[in-house]
Amino acid sequence: MRAFNKITVFILFIPGLCFGTNGLESKKNIPEEFIDLWMEQDELLEVNLYGRSLGVHRVLTTPTTVKFSSVEEILEKINVKQEKKEDLRSLLLQSYSRNGNMSCNGFDEKEYSCNYIRTDTVNVIVDEENNELNLFIGASFLSVQAQDNIYYQKNINSEKAFIHSQTINFSESEGYKSLSLKGVGAQGLTENSYLVFGWDAIYNSSRKYTYKNQSINNIYYRYDFDKKYYYQLGRMDRSDLSSASSGNFNFNMLPLPDIDGFQIGTTQSYIKNIEKSISSPVTVMLTRFSRVEAFRNEELLGVWYLNSGINDLDTSRLPDGSYDLTLKIFEQDILVREEKVPFNKGGASFGDMQWDVFAQAGNIVNNNDSYIEKQTNKKTGINAGIRTPVTRNLSFLQGGAIIDNDKYYEAGVNWRSGFLDGVLSGNFSFLYGDGARGNYQNISYTDGFNLSFYRNDKSVDNCSHNYSAGWSGCYESYSFSLSVPVSGWTTTLGYNHTNNEAVHKYDYTPEYFFSKKYKGVSKRWQLTSSSSYKWMDYHVIPTIGVYRSDQSRWSEQGGYFSLSFTRVKENSAINAGYSYNYVKHKNATHEAFLDGRITTNTFGYSELGSRINTNKNNTEAGVTGRVKNRFGDLNGSLNVNKSKTSGKMTHSMSANYNSSFAITGDSVYWGGDASGLTKLSGGVVNVRSDDKSKELIKISGSSYGNYILGSNDRSFIPVSALMPSNLTIEEIQSNDKNITVQALSKNDFFILPGNVFPIDVTANVTVSYIGRALDDKGNPLSNAHILDVHGVRLDEDGGFSFETSAQKKSLFLLKDKDIYSCDVKKYDLRSGVLFTGDLICEHSGIERLGKDLVNNPRVKQLLAYK
Repeated sequence: MRAFNKITVFILFIPGLCFGTNGLESKKNIPEEFIDLWMEQDELLEVNLYGRSLGVHRVLTTPTTVKFSSVEEILEKINVKQEKKEDLRSLLLQSYSRNGNMSCNGFDEKEYSCNYIRTDTVNVIVDEENNELNLFIGASFLSVQAQDNIYYQKNINSEKAFIHSQTINFSESEGYKSLSLKGVGAQGLTENSYLVFGWDAIYNSSRKYTYKNQSINNIYYRYDFDKKYYYQLGRMDRSDLSSASSGNFNFNMLPLPDIDGFQIGTTQSYIKNIEKSISSPVTVMLTRFSRVEAFRNEELLGVWYLNSGINDLDTSRLPDGSYDLTLKIFEQDILVREEKVPFNKGGASFGDMQWDVFAQAGNIVNNNDSYIEKQTNKKTGINAGIRTPVTRNLSFLQGGAIIDNDKYYEAGVNWRSGFLDGVLSGNFSFLYGDGARGNYQNISYTDGFNLSFYRNDKSVDNCSHNYSAGWSGCYESYSFSLSVPVSGWTTTLGYNHTNNEAVHKYDYTPEYFFSKKYKGVSKRWQLTSSSSYKWMDYHVIPTIGVYRSDQSRWSEQGGYFSLSFTRVKENSAINAGYSYNYVKHKNATHEAFLDGRITTNTFGYSELGSRINTNKNNTEAGVTGRVKNRFGDLNGSLNVNKSKTSGKMTHSMSANYNSSFAITGDSVYWGGDASGLTKLSGGVVNVRSDDKSKELIKISGSSYGNYILGSNDRSFIPVSALMPSNLTIEEIQSNDKNITVQALSKNDFFILPGNVFPIDVTANVTVSYIGRALDDKGNPLSNAHILDVHGVRLDEDGGFSFETSAQKKSLFLLKDKDIYSCDVKKYDLRSGVLFTGDLICEHSGIERLGKDLVNNPRVKQLLAYK
């Protein structure tokens, strides 16, 4: 019921968000039994200034504010400009909002970009999870040394390199094939400049048409200066504008064509703010196990295999920008429907108060005929924008575009704030221009339950095609979803509505050539509820749902039920179940399924899975596999479907491969998965060892998992440039050897695109021997020298303990004038320690020592006294 109460409070207090929240904080509205909790409490908190501890200090706290009790002690530990000390003292005596919603809450701040507020005066973030208070002071109060902590510092020991990542997506089904290739690259030039480029190639074919296209999307020179400004020259698309490197200008509808030209503006790359990747939701409602393929124009972006229910697609690796996603939904290898979803993804900064601006101009590049009617036409495009922060959680965005003589303007607002115990975020914008208009809303709240609303409404005059705006028709789409846990069940309600009016478009034509009008309205709602119970070694998961779908000329309504039994072990899982689907005025279907998965972490991550499901009409079987290591991420699937009535068999295949490489002045380094990274940098690792083992060290910190490296391996580990990164090196725990790594265990770096951070690792591999040596009569060989181990003598009882780099089959001892040979036949090896027990040693001649040992200077000297 806690979730229902919060939903009620959330709905009731929405007006309060618009007109202020003073009523919430007024003490007169607090019940008497809780008034003590609202009064100031005396607490001890560790105070950190930009990550540096200032010690534990007394702080007066309330549920919403904090106030320092020991201002003088804090001032003594801060490097403050003398002329600013009194002003800072006055500021530190004030009360401040807790800003708990901006805390990391125990998570890694570099991974989640939290625990930071940019301020010109003083502000704080209270981290209740760690009992800490993070203090932030404006640069004008601090000395030069302290000011450096406000910006990320580039590593001086990085090296220039040519870096490239490549992605291959392939899908084949009955009647069509799709192949897309994509590459992103960077080359470091100077201390503050670099070159960026991107390309793609698309090959699609079906029974009715064939489509081929190769293009260079980006190739430009970039120069950053003063950690605030930049300019770039060359061919550019809009994806860079949506990132922190160009100010996080994430417009929803403004025409931003690809251009050959220039761009100038401010950058947020060096600011320690809270940057989030924000995307509009992509929700797919399914009534049975399905394959979902996502396309941008003709480019295949990804393939998902999803169970029945309301599914939100993982958009983390979809490219930034604003574009239409075409979703193709397959059931048993049959294309059952297509959905077009307007999609927007980009960065949004919170916590800083920097005003950001940009301007660009150039000749428009003909990209899928979006902005140009004919290949021979030439158009110019001019864009400019400004992002104005009002508070640290609220900013306004404005932008304008001139496409030839057509003008467009978009304005919007972004906010994120703590509300109750959760986070409320939203994005509103509108567009107005010559022959086009639109508005956009996206709001979400998360706290035990999830509530979201999304709407995109855009149109052009006469619902025809507006080449300057870059889109066609009159289009409105909105969706709503609510997910609530109730008595152990998670219940989700989803609703999608799409209204589209446009000239007719044929799939095999790139644009709208005909005047025939097309009108379409589709509505779909779905209610799903599922739970999980433990029974013996199995998780029992019941799911029930109902839905209704209305298209222009038909409607469908029905329900479904499934029951699955899942058993998960350390490296395997098996899942079996039954599903029932009912569609009104059609026959109900019963389906049974069985799937399993095995995984291993040897030399990276590997996975193999299979699935079989059968019903009255069809039997479908599929196999999936994945290998993810330092050579890349390869995954694929093969499905076969057989009709029980006709005997006809169909199949479908999909595959995806992502990898990277770096070329430095001295070598070529192959790397792992770098998909989703548009600004490439990374670490180049060289491992040196006399041992031949293929598993010596593990490197963690990459966005895409751990890397396992062995003797004399070299590897490129991709990370996002202009983002704080760290690579942690640790030896792999082994049962048969001791591995000691000579290298920095934690490597922190912040570097430009086209730069690499060199990491040299020396791995020493040893085995420790513990035991006792006896002669053939059982007498201890007291004080004997071990000839094949440097500087080791036996103790009075014949005992020995030494460490060596190689496992030995026998030991050679010298006692008095006698040479003994001790065979190591039986032993117990635990955690790199070899326990030999009592070794029985036999007299031996010098000829058994071997030439290398006899010629060893130390052994020669010992034998000389024999």
